[in-house]
Amino acid sequence: MPSTKAAAALLAWLRGERQFWADTAEDDTLNTFMRHAAVDRRDQLDMLLQRMPRELVAVEQEMGMRVAREVSRLDALLDSVPA
Repeated sequence: MPSTKAAAALLAWLRGERQFWADTAEDDTLNTFMRHAAVDRRDQLDMLLQRMPRELVAVEQEMGMRVAREVSRLDALLDSVPA
């Protein structure tokens, strides 16, 4: 299963990136093109951060089902071996 620590670290990193781009978008010393690029990047990260927690739950559930199927397969295989 995916590690909760890994998911938390990924979300923390993404939040840090989002904050960096938000701060960059507010920098009055940048030219218009750079500020618009920073706003776009910030908005992309906002959208990603909104979806990511739901997606991570779905990945974790899928991995749990895969592990359960593999355990069942191995149990059946072991049961088929003569003692």
